[in-house]
Amino acid sequence: MRKKRRAQVLLCSEIGSEGRNFQFANQLVMFDLPFNPDLLEQRIGRLDRIGQSRDIDVHVPYLKGTAQAILARWFDEGLNAFRETCPTGRAVYDKYSDTLIEMLASGETEELDDIIEASAKLNKELKSQLEQGRDRLLEMHSNGGEKAQQIVESISSTDGDTNLVTFALSLFDTIGLNQDDKGENALVVTPSEHMMVPSYPGLPYEGATITFDRETALSREDMNFISWEHPMIQGGIDLLMSEGVGTSAVSLLKNKALPVGTILLELVYVVDAQAPKRSGIQRFLPKTPIRLMMDARGNDLSSQVEFEGFNRQLSPVNRHLASKLVSSVQNDIHGLISAGEAQVVERVEAVKQQAQQEMASSLNSELERLQALKAVNPNIRDEEIEAIDEQIKELTGYIGKAQVQLDSLRLIVVSHN
Repeated sequence: MRKKRRAQVLLCSEIGSEGRNFQFANQLVMFDLPFNPDLLEQRIGRLDRIGQSRDIDVHVPYLKGTAQAILARWFDEGLNAFRETCPTGRAVYDKYSDTLIEMLASGETEELDDIIEASAKLNKELKSQLEQGRDRLLEMHSNGGEKAQQIVESISSTDGDTNLVTFALSLFDTIGLNQDDKGENALVVTPSEHMMVPSYPGLPYEGATITFDRETALSREDMNFISWEHPMIQGGIDLLMSEGVGTSAVSLLKNKALPVGTILLELVYVVDAQAPKRSGIQRFLPKTPIRLMMDARGNDLSSQVEFEGFNRQLSPVNRHLASKLVSSVQNDIHGLISAGEAQVVERVEAVKQQAQQEMASSLNSELERLQALKAVNPNIRDEEIEAIDEQIKELTGYIGKAQVQLDSLRLIVVSHN
Protein backbone atom coordinates (compact mmCIF):
# COMPACT_ATOMS: atom_id res chain seq x y z
CA MET A 1 0.00 0.00 0.00
CA ARG A 2 2.98 2.32 0.44
CA LYS A 3 3.56 2.41 -3.29
CA LYS A 4 1.44 3.47 -6.24
CA ARG A 5 -0.34 0.79 -8.27
CA ARG A 6 -0.26 -1.61 -5.32
CA ALA A 7 -3.03 -2.98 -3.06
CA GLN A 8 -5.47 -0.22 -2.07
CA VAL A 9 -7.10 -2.00 0.90
CA LEU A 10 -5.45 -3.43 4.02
CA LEU A 11 -7.59 -5.82 6.12
CA CYS A 12 -6.61 -6.24 9.77
CA SER A 13 -7.81 -8.17 12.77
CA GLU A 14 -7.39 -6.65 16.23
CA ILE A 15 -3.64 -7.24 15.89
CA GLY A 16 -3.51 -4.19 13.60
CA SER A 17 -4.73 -1.86 16.35
CA GLU A 18 -1.48 -1.67 18.29
CA GLY A 19 2.20 -1.21 17.49
CA ARG A 20 1.69 -0.70 13.75
CA ASN A 21 2.56 2.21 11.48
CA PHE A 22 -0.15 2.80 8.86
CA GLN A 23 0.40 6.52 8.23
CA PHE A 24 0.43 5.86 4.50
CA ALA A 25 -3.38 5.38 4.72
CA ASN A 26 -5.98 7.96 5.75
CA GLN A 27 -9.30 6.06 5.50
CA LEU A 28 -10.18 3.91 8.53
CA VAL A 29 -13.19 1.59 8.38
CA MET A 30 -14.18 -0.19 11.59
CA PHE A 31 -16.77 -2.96 11.22
CA ASP A 32 -16.73 -3.56 14.97
CA LEU A 33 -16.19 -1.05 17.76
CA PRO A 34 -14.26 -1.91 20.94
CA PHE A 35 -15.80 -1.35 24.38
CA ASN A 36 -12.65 0.35 25.62
CA PRO A 37 -12.20 3.99 24.45
CA ASP A 38 -8.43 3.63 24.80
CA LEU A 39 -8.46 0.82 22.25
CA LEU A 40 -10.42 3.05 19.88
CA GLU A 41 -7.69 5.68 20.30
CA GLN A 42 -5.09 3.04 19.49
CA ARG A 43 -6.86 2.09 16.28
CA ILE A 44 -7.12 5.68 15.06
CA GLY A 45 -3.54 6.29 16.21
CA ARG A 46 -2.21 3.71 13.74
CA LEU A 47 -3.02 6.23 10.99
CA ASP A 48 -2.85 9.51 12.89
CA ARG A 49 0.89 9.56 13.60
CA ILE A 50 4.20 11.06 12.48
CA GLY A 51 4.41 10.99 8.70
CA GLN A 52 0.68 11.41 8.11
CA SER A 53 0.10 14.26 5.69
CA ARG A 54 -3.69 14.04 5.29
CA ASP A 55 -6.82 14.24 7.43
CA ILE A 56 -8.07 10.91 8.82
CA ASP A 57 -11.58 9.87 7.80
CA VAL A 58 -13.20 7.36 10.19
CA HIS A 59 -16.05 5.18 8.84
CA VAL A 60 -18.22 3.07 11.19
CA PRO A 61 -20.91 1.08 9.32
CA TYR A 62 -23.58 -0.49 11.55
CA LEU A 63 -27.15 -1.80 11.47
CA LYS A 64 -29.85 0.16 13.26
CA GLY A 65 -31.01 -1.31 16.50
CA THR A 66 -27.81 -3.27 17.14
CA ALA A 67 -25.15 -3.06 19.84
CA GLN A 68 -22.81 -1.43 17.33
CA ALA A 69 -25.33 1.36 16.79
CA ILE A 70 -25.44 2.02 20.55
CA LEU A 71 -21.66 2.08 20.85
CA ALA A 72 -21.27 4.32 17.80
CA ARG A 73 -23.69 6.88 19.27
CA TRP A 74 -22.00 6.80 22.69
CA PHE A 75 -18.50 7.22 21.27
CA ASP A 76 -19.64 9.99 18.93
CA GLU A 77 -22.10 11.99 21.04
CA GLY A 78 -20.91 11.10 24.53
CA LEU A 79 -17.14 11.29 24.03
CA ASN A 80 -16.69 12.94 20.63
CA ALA A 81 -14.04 10.24 20.19
CA PHE A 82 -14.18 10.14 16.39
CA ARG A 83 -13.36 13.83 15.96
CA GLU A 84 -10.70 14.57 18.59
CA THR A 85 -8.33 12.87 21.00
CA CYS A 86 -10.15 11.62 24.09
CA PRO A 87 -7.78 11.32 27.08
CA THR A 88 -10.73 11.13 29.50
CA GLY A 89 -12.58 8.34 27.68
CA ARG A 90 -11.53 5.52 29.99
CA ALA A 91 -12.58 7.43 33.13
CA VAL A 92 -16.05 8.06 31.63
CA TYR A 93 -16.30 4.45 30.51
CA ASP A 94 -15.42 3.14 33.98
CA LYS A 95 -18.34 5.09 35.48
CA TYR A 96 -20.98 4.04 32.96
CA SER A 97 -19.62 0.69 31.76
CA ASP A 98 -22.08 -1.46 33.77
CA THR A 99 -25.08 0.37 32.36
CA LEU A 100 -23.63 0.33 28.84
CA ILE A 101 -22.85 -3.39 28.92
CA GLU A 102 -26.36 -4.17 30.17
CA MET A 103 -27.82 -1.98 27.44
CA LEU A 104 -25.68 -3.64 24.76
CA ALA A 105 -26.74 -7.09 25.94
CA SER A 106 -30.47 -6.35 26.11
CA GLY A 107 -30.72 -3.96 23.16
CA GLU A 108 -33.01 -1.67 25.17
CA THR A 109 -32.12 1.96 24.50
CA GLU A 110 -34.62 3.87 26.68
CA GLU A 111 -31.79 5.19 28.85
CA LEU A 112 -29.31 5.74 26.02
CA ASP A 113 -30.01 9.48 25.64
CA ASP A 114 -29.55 10.00 29.38
CA ILE A 115 -26.30 8.01 29.39
CA ILE A 116 -24.99 9.98 26.41
CA GLU A 117 -25.90 13.30 28.02
CA ALA A 118 -24.30 12.33 31.35
CA SER A 119 -21.19 10.99 29.60
CA ALA A 120 -20.79 14.18 27.58
CA LYS A 121 -21.14 16.29 30.74
CA LEU A 122 -18.60 14.20 32.68
CA ASN A 123 -16.23 14.17 29.71
CA LYS A 124 -16.36 17.97 29.54
CA GLU A 125 -15.73 18.30 33.31
CA LEU A 126 -12.76 15.92 33.24
CA LYS A 127 -11.22 17.71 30.27
CA SER A 128 -11.66 21.02 32.08
CA GLN A 129 -9.84 19.61 35.12
CA LEU A 130 -7.02 18.41 32.90
CA GLU A 131 -6.83 21.85 31.31
CA GLN A 132 -6.63 23.56 34.69
CA GLY A 133 -3.85 21.21 35.74
CA ARG A 134 -1.67 22.10 32.77
CA ASP A 135 1.74 23.53 33.55
CA ARG A 136 1.88 26.42 31.08
CA LEU A 137 5.55 27.10 31.86
CA LEU A 138 6.42 23.47 31.17
CA GLU A 139 4.51 23.59 27.89
CA MET A 140 6.31 26.73 26.79
CA HIS A 141 9.71 25.19 27.40
CA SER A 142 8.66 21.83 25.97
CA ASN A 143 7.68 23.60 22.76
CA GLY A 144 11.02 25.36 22.53
CA GLY A 145 9.70 28.37 20.65
CA GLU A 146 11.97 30.01 18.10
CA LYS A 147 15.01 27.99 19.14
CA ALA A 148 13.15 24.74 18.52
CA GLN A 149 12.05 26.01 15.12
CA GLN A 150 15.64 26.92 14.29
CA ILE A 151 16.75 23.41 15.23
CA VAL A 152 14.02 21.90 13.04
CA GLU A 153 15.07 24.09 10.12
CA SER A 154 18.72 23.20 10.69
CA ILE A 155 17.91 19.47 10.64
CA SER A 156 15.70 19.86 7.58
CA SER A 157 18.44 21.72 5.73
CA THR A 158 20.66 18.62 5.91
CA ASP A 159 18.07 16.44 4.15
CA GLY A 160 19.32 15.43 0.75
CA ASP A 161 22.91 16.28 1.67
CA THR A 162 24.96 14.79 -1.16
CA ASN A 163 28.10 15.03 0.98
CA LEU A 164 26.53 12.57 3.43
CA VAL A 165 25.65 10.12 0.67
CA THR A 166 29.14 10.31 -0.85
CA PHE A 167 30.81 9.97 2.53
CA ALA A 168 28.64 7.06 3.66
CA LEU A 169 29.16 5.04 0.48
CA SER A 170 32.91 5.68 0.63
CA LEU A 171 32.93 4.71 4.32
CA PHE A 172 31.12 1.43 3.63
CA ASP A 173 33.56 0.69 0.81
CA THR A 174 36.55 1.36 3.04
CA ILE A 175 35.23 -0.92 5.79
CA GLY A 176 34.36 -3.62 3.24
CA LEU A 177 30.56 -3.76 3.46
CA ASN A 178 28.43 -5.14 0.63
CA GLN A 179 26.05 -2.61 -0.92
CA ASP A 180 23.06 -3.57 -3.05
CA ASP A 181 21.00 -0.77 -4.63
CA LYS A 182 17.31 -1.74 -4.46
CA GLY A 183 16.01 1.41 -6.13
CA GLU A 184 13.31 3.75 -4.73
CA ASN A 185 15.89 5.40 -2.43
CA ALA A 186 16.71 2.07 -0.78
CA LEU A 187 20.11 0.42 -0.26
CA VAL A 188 20.75 -2.95 1.37
CA VAL A 189 24.00 -3.06 3.36
CA THR A 190 25.35 -6.41 4.57
CA PRO A 191 28.60 -7.63 6.18
CA SER A 192 31.19 -9.27 3.92
CA GLU A 193 34.00 -11.75 4.39
CA HIS A 194 36.62 -9.09 3.65
CA MET A 195 35.65 -6.52 6.26
CA MET A 196 38.29 -4.56 8.12
CA VAL A 197 36.71 -5.69 11.44
CA PRO A 198 34.59 -8.68 12.53
CA SER A 199 31.44 -6.57 13.01
CA TYR A 200 30.28 -3.11 12.03
CA PRO A 201 28.61 -0.72 14.54
CA GLY A 202 24.84 -0.49 14.16
CA LEU A 203 24.66 -3.15 11.43
CA PRO A 204 22.89 -6.44 12.27
CA TYR A 205 24.50 -9.71 11.19
CA GLU A 206 21.81 -10.17 8.52
CA GLY A 207 22.31 -6.63 7.23
CA ALA A 208 19.95 -3.66 7.01
CA THR A 209 17.95 -1.68 4.48
CA ILE A 210 18.87 2.01 4.60
CA THR A 211 17.74 5.23 2.96
CA PHE A 212 18.97 8.80 2.90
CA ASP A 213 15.45 10.12 2.17
CA ARG A 214 13.39 11.17 5.20
CA GLU A 215 10.00 10.76 3.49
CA THR A 216 10.86 7.22 2.46
CA ALA A 217 11.96 6.36 6.00
CA LEU A 218 8.77 7.78 7.51
CA SER A 219 6.64 5.60 5.27
CA ARG A 220 8.75 2.45 5.72
CA GLU A 221 9.26 1.20 9.24
CA ASP A 222 11.63 -1.49 7.94
CA MET A 223 14.16 1.12 6.76
CA ASN A 224 16.95 2.87 8.65
CA PHE A 225 17.12 6.62 7.99
CA ILE A 226 20.79 7.52 7.64
CA SER A 227 21.90 10.92 8.95
CA TRP A 228 25.22 12.23 10.22
CA GLU A 229 24.15 11.17 13.73
CA HIS A 230 23.15 7.60 12.82
CA PRO A 231 25.16 4.88 14.67
CA MET A 232 26.31 3.42 11.35
CA ILE A 233 27.94 6.74 10.45
CA GLN A 234 29.21 7.78 13.87
CA GLY A 235 30.31 4.22 14.67
CA GLY A 236 32.08 3.96 11.32
CA ILE A 237 33.97 7.20 11.92
CA ASP A 238 35.01 6.04 15.41
CA LEU A 239 36.05 2.70 13.95
CA LEU A 240 38.31 4.29 11.36
CA MET A 241 39.86 6.61 13.91
CA SER A 242 40.48 3.83 16.42
CA GLU A 243 41.96 1.51 13.80
CA GLY A 244 44.66 4.02 12.88
CA VAL A 245 43.60 4.30 9.24
CA GLY A 246 44.44 7.70 7.80
CA THR A 247 46.45 8.96 10.77
CA SER A 248 49.57 9.52 8.67
CA ALA A 249 50.14 10.52 5.06
CA VAL A 250 52.78 11.79 2.65
CA SER A 251 51.96 14.22 -0.16
CA LEU A 252 53.81 16.16 -2.85
CA LEU A 253 53.44 19.91 -3.31
CA LYS A 254 54.26 21.10 -6.83
CA ASN A 255 55.30 24.70 -6.29
CA LYS A 256 58.23 26.25 -8.19
CA ALA A 257 58.29 29.19 -5.79
CA LEU A 258 59.79 26.88 -3.15
CA PRO A 259 63.08 24.95 -3.37
CA VAL A 260 62.84 21.28 -4.30
CA GLY A 261 62.95 19.07 -1.20
CA THR A 262 61.46 21.67 1.14
CA ILE A 263 59.43 19.89 3.80
CA LEU A 264 56.34 20.91 5.71
CA LEU A 265 54.77 18.91 8.50
CA GLU A 266 51.05 19.22 9.12
CA LEU A 267 50.07 18.18 12.66
CA VAL A 268 46.52 17.71 13.92
CA TYR A 269 46.06 17.55 17.67
CA VAL A 270 42.78 16.79 19.45
CA VAL A 271 41.68 18.34 22.74
CA ASP A 272 39.56 15.79 24.60
CA ALA A 273 37.90 16.09 28.01
CA GLN A 274 37.36 12.66 29.55
CA ALA A 275 33.88 12.93 31.03
CA PRO A 276 30.65 10.87 31.08
CA LYS A 277 28.03 11.81 28.47
CA ARG A 278 25.50 12.70 31.18
CA SER A 279 27.74 15.61 32.20
CA GLY A 280 26.88 17.48 28.98
CA ILE A 281 30.54 18.03 28.10
CA GLN A 282 29.78 17.73 24.37
CA ARG A 283 27.84 21.01 24.51
CA PHE A 284 30.89 22.99 25.52
CA LEU A 285 34.03 20.98 24.77
CA PRO A 286 33.54 18.24 22.17
CA LYS A 287 36.68 16.68 20.74
CA THR A 288 38.31 19.78 19.25
CA PRO A 289 41.01 19.60 16.55
CA ILE A 290 43.97 21.99 16.52
CA ARG A 291 45.96 22.19 13.29
CA LEU A 292 49.61 23.25 13.02
CA MET A 293 51.57 23.65 9.79
CA MET A 294 55.26 23.49 10.66
CA ASP A 295 57.95 24.64 8.25
CA ALA A 296 61.55 23.34 8.36
CA ARG A 297 62.50 26.01 10.95
CA GLY A 298 59.70 25.05 13.35
CA ASN A 299 57.43 28.01 12.55
CA ASP A 300 53.66 27.47 12.56
CA LEU A 301 52.16 28.60 9.23
CA SER A 302 48.59 27.35 9.85
CA SER A 303 47.14 30.86 10.06
CA GLN A 304 48.59 31.63 6.61
CA VAL A 305 47.88 28.29 4.90
CA GLU A 306 44.15 27.55 4.74
CA PHE A 307 43.44 23.82 4.76
CA GLU A 308 40.97 23.36 1.89
CA GLY A 309 42.82 25.44 -0.68
CA PHE A 310 46.19 23.97 0.29
CA ASN A 311 44.82 20.43 0.25
CA ARG A 312 43.73 20.80 -3.37
CA GLN A 313 47.33 21.56 -4.40
CA LEU A 314 48.70 18.30 -3.00
CA SER A 315 49.27 15.03 -4.82
CA PRO A 316 49.37 11.61 -3.15
CA VAL A 317 52.38 9.31 -3.41
CA ASN A 318 52.56 5.53 -3.38
CA ARG A 319 53.55 3.67 -0.24
CA HIS A 320 57.05 2.74 -1.46
CA LEU A 321 58.01 6.34 -2.28
CA ALA A 322 56.37 7.60 0.91
CA SER A 323 58.47 5.23 2.99
CA LYS A 324 61.70 6.47 1.32
CA LEU A 325 60.79 10.13 1.83
CA VAL A 326 59.98 9.60 5.52
CA SER A 327 63.22 7.68 6.12
CA SER A 328 65.31 10.46 4.55
CA VAL A 329 63.92 13.18 6.83
CA GLN A 330 63.04 11.14 9.91
CA ASN A 331 65.19 13.19 12.29
CA ASP A 332 63.71 16.41 10.97
CA ILE A 333 60.19 15.05 11.52
CA HIS A 334 60.91 14.21 15.16
CA GLY A 335 62.29 17.68 15.71
CA LEU A 336 59.23 19.33 14.18
CA ILE A 337 56.89 17.18 16.27
CA SER A 338 58.71 18.35 19.42
CA ALA A 339 58.42 21.96 18.25
CA GLY A 340 54.71 21.43 17.57
CA GLU A 341 54.11 20.01 21.04
CA ALA A 342 55.64 23.12 22.56
CA GLN A 343 53.52 25.46 20.42
CA VAL A 344 50.20 23.65 20.79
CA VAL A 345 50.10 24.24 24.58
CA GLU A 346 49.02 27.86 24.19
CA ARG A 347 46.31 26.90 21.68
CA VAL A 348 44.99 24.22 24.04
CA GLU A 349 44.67 26.70 26.89
CA ALA A 350 42.73 29.05 24.62
CA VAL A 351 40.31 26.25 23.69
CA LYS A 352 39.79 25.30 27.34
CA GLN A 353 39.32 28.92 28.38
CA GLN A 354 36.69 29.49 25.70
CA ALA A 355 34.86 26.29 26.72
CA GLN A 356 34.87 27.42 30.37
CA GLN A 357 33.44 30.80 29.42
CA GLU A 358 30.69 29.33 27.25
CA MET A 359 29.76 26.78 29.91
CA ALA A 360 29.66 29.35 32.71
CA SER A 361 27.64 31.81 30.65
CA SER A 362 25.07 29.22 29.56
CA LEU A 363 24.58 27.32 32.79
CA ASN A 364 24.77 30.34 35.11
CA SER A 365 22.04 31.99 33.04
CA GLU A 366 19.94 28.85 33.40
CA LEU A 367 20.64 28.75 37.13
CA GLU A 368 19.64 32.38 37.60
CA ARG A 369 16.48 31.84 35.54
CA LEU A 370 15.40 28.89 37.67
CA GLN A 371 16.13 30.74 40.90
CA ALA A 372 13.99 33.66 39.72
CA LEU A 373 11.18 31.36 38.66
CA LYS A 374 11.24 29.47 41.92
CA ALA A 375 10.29 32.66 43.72
CA VAL A 376 6.95 32.74 41.85
CA ASN A 377 6.43 29.15 40.69
CA PRO A 378 6.18 26.30 43.25
CA ASN A 379 6.69 23.73 40.49
CA ILE A 380 10.41 24.57 40.36
CA ARG A 381 12.09 22.07 42.68
CA ASP A 382 15.23 22.57 44.73
CA GLU A 383 16.66 19.45 43.09
CA GLU A 384 16.61 21.14 39.67
CA ILE A 385 18.62 24.10 40.95
CA GLU A 386 21.05 21.87 42.83
CA ALA A 387 21.54 19.68 39.72
CA ILE A 388 22.62 22.65 37.58
CA ASP A 389 24.91 23.95 40.33
CA GLU A 390 26.52 20.51 40.58
CA GLN A 391 26.82 20.31 36.79
CA ILE A 392 28.72 23.61 36.70
CA LYS A 393 31.20 22.32 39.28
CA GLU A 394 31.70 19.00 37.48
CA LEU A 395 32.17 20.58 34.06
CA THR A 396 34.63 23.12 35.43
CA GLY A 397 36.76 20.21 36.61
CA TYR A 398 36.41 18.16 33.43
CA ILE A 399 37.29 21.08 31.16
CA GLY A 400 40.25 22.04 33.32
CA LYS A 401 41.65 18.50 33.06
CA ALA A 402 41.17 18.20 29.29
CA GLN A 403 44.13 16.59 27.55
CA VAL A 404 45.64 17.04 24.11
CA GLN A 405 47.14 14.34 21.94
CA LEU A 406 48.61 14.13 18.47
CA ASP A 407 45.87 12.62 16.32
CA SER A 408 47.39 12.63 12.81
CA LEU A 409 50.21 14.07 10.74
CA ARG A 410 51.10 14.63 7.10
CA LEU A 411 54.53 15.11 5.58
CA ILE A 412 54.52 17.47 2.58
CA VAL A 413 57.56 17.51 0.27
CA VAL A 414 58.01 20.16 -2.41
CA SER A 415 58.58 18.90 -5.96
CA HIS A 416 58.84 20.65 -9.36
CA ASN A 417 57.95 17.58 -11.46
